[in-house]
Amino acid sequence: MSSRHVDGSLASIVCRVARETWELDAYRDLRRAIFCDEQRLFEQDDEDEWDQLAVPIVAVRTGAERDALVGVVRIYEPSPGVWYGGRLGVDVSCRSTSYVGRSLVVKAVTTAHAWGCREFWAIVQTPNVPFFQRLHWHAVEELEAHGIPHTKMKADLDHYPPSEDADIAWRPKASSYDAA
Repeated sequence: MSSRHVDGSLASIVCRVARETWELDAYRDLRRAIFCDEQRLFEQDDEDEWDQLAVPIVAVRTGAERDALVGVVRIYEPSPGVWYGGRLGVDVSCRSTSYVGRSLVVKAVTTAHAWGCREFWAIVQTPNVPFFQRLHWHAVEELEAHGIPHTKMKADLDHYPPSEDADIAWRPKASSYDAA
């Protein structure tokens, strides 16, 4: 869990695996607001087959009258040791700095690293490539996804030590490669 005071106020941002019902509901609502309503990449819902494996991670503004979810990302492991992050999004109220997005990326990669990640990938909208490059990611391939340019990128895990607060109990028990 990471925390930081924002804008000199008493509120801070905490990134964590979403566990509470209100966090999971707000996670889905913010994804829908960003990827369906704002960016119009999907019509009514942005969920896909990876959501069945994904661990939702949220950025929560705390310390105000009530907690508010201000950012989202998901991580999933499609094959042993290979993790992906996706659906990174930040509420419009927190986009004046890159702090929330950066914190979500760090939480996502360090959590997966603690859970056995050997490679961490993301397919990002091409205008966001410089943001990821500043966070020690490398562009690998240009492609199109959902009708717009994207870039496949790989995190340099040397810059993301395994999280010390990645609760192993929240690691998905079943992955696409598991056989009972």
